[in-house]
Amino acid sequence: MFFLALFTQMIEPGTPPPVQSLYGATMVSLEFGWFAVVSVLISQEGIKKRFFRISHWLERLTGVVLMGLGIRLAFADRH
Repeated sequence: MFFLALFTQMIEPGTPPPVQSLYGATMVSLEFGWFAVVSVLISQEGIKKRFFRISHWLERLTGVVLMGLGIRLAFADRH
């Protein structure tokens, strides 16, 4: 969905197919590079240990944020 939303902002119906292909190849290569770097960093033993040490706090924080968003949505004014 992210890429679809991004492409619809950049590519118009009149955009030539080679340009569309260039946009697509650029996005694929950038995303592959980003996720490759993230996966290499996260797989490092020291980083994994630190992450697991604080993961329970991150999960609690995420839970509180999601509950807050749910409560806000439940009480949102519907027009």
